Amino acid sequence: MTMKDIMLRNQGWPSMSLHKDMDGFFNRFFDDFNISKSWKSKDRFASFAPKLNVSEDESSIEISVELPGMNEKDIEVSLDKDVLTIKGEKKEDSETRKKSYHHMERSFGTFQRSIRISKEVESNDIKASFKDGVLVITLPKAEKEAARVIEVKPV
Repeated sequence: MTMKDIMLRNQGWPSMSLHKDMDGFFNRFFDDFNISKSWKSKDRFASFAPKLNVSEDESSIEISVELPGMNEKDIEVSLDKDVLTIKGEKKEDSETRKKSYHHMERSFGTFQRSIRISKEVESNDIKASFKDGVLVITLPKAEKEAARVIEVKPV
């Protein structure tokens, strides 16, 4: 008699209950990765969220976004009040679509990331550049007006 036979016969063991719960959890989790269903479905990788970094120095705020496999024509950047929005679409090439995949982790589809900018910026001087799959947006900070001293005169 094997250990498995003993465990199956003795269903009341607390560890067996945990074992069943974990099996059920992983079975449900991996059901989403069934090759015959999900990976052949176009909706499986319909969108993605590119990773980004936001940094700041005394004169500007810089946002860099990883967008591998894309070009600048596929990207739109806009600033509305204090919200910077980056939109785009990573397209699947025609050769990729023709293949029958066993495993697929690369993401394709549309994305949109919005970031609230907490400082006043010079919206007319914003610059965006794209090189080697990285979008860099530089937002120059608005110069603060010097505090004015207002003279109080007697009436």
